[in-house]
Amino acid sequence: MIKLGQDPKWRDKVRQSILQLTKNPTWIKRNKEIGRENSNSSKWRQKIRDAKAPRNTPAFKEAMVKRALNQKWLRHVTESNKRIAKDPEWQRKNKLVRERNLRNPECLSRMGRGKKGRIWSKKKEQYIFYASQLERDWILELDRDPAVSSFDMQPQDHIITYASKDGKRHNYLPDVLVHCKDGRKELWEIKPDPLYFRLHPTNVVKWRAAKKWCQDQAITFRVVGYKLLNERK
Repeated sequence: MIKLGQDPKWRDKVRQSILQLTKNPTWIKRNKEIGRENSNSSKWRQKIRDAKAPRNTPAFKEAMVKRALNQKWLRHVTESNKRIAKDPEWQRKNKLVRERNLRNPECLSRMGRGKKGRIWSKKKEQYIFYASQLERDWILELDRDPAVSSFDMQPQDHIITYASKDGKRHNYLPDVLVHCKDGRKELWEIKPDPLYFRLHPTNVVKWRAAKKWCQDQAITFRVVGYKLLNERK
């Protein structure tokens, strides 16, 4: 007889339920707050404390699944989020945190990650795919810039080959090829904070090879980020 915790079907069901729960924005924002509020009154937490079950046991996973399927709990989380979002003190603290993160290069490097999608371009007359929020903002900026006639994201005919410090050969593909109305071409690498990323040893070698390759092709190589984008707006 197979135990519940050893049943592959049951474990797959638990895993899928937990993954759905962790992708819920409401659950992500209010998980810590709700956990503190319900630490003394929640039945599922009391059950886990009584059983003294660690987090990697089937009992804990079963309790998490039950909580995720609890509609009353989901309504409570939604109402709590709305109440907190209207709090002036919370809005002030949230604004301060965002301003502090915008000044931190390490936080900038993590901003926008995983925000992939596509956006319609009037100049290209087609959908353009982007890999981050910053790339999406630059697509909008290039689309409304009168000095830009066209642009290509991830230009496959502009692959740059360079050698790393260990002697291995690598291929490097910049983010954007910009065609200006005066005939100039610019090859852009989009990074949240160019000054911070220039310190990385791999980027030093990679971007040095890109500048040399662009000089031979009569193209300007640039590394652009949030600062230049805010100046253009």
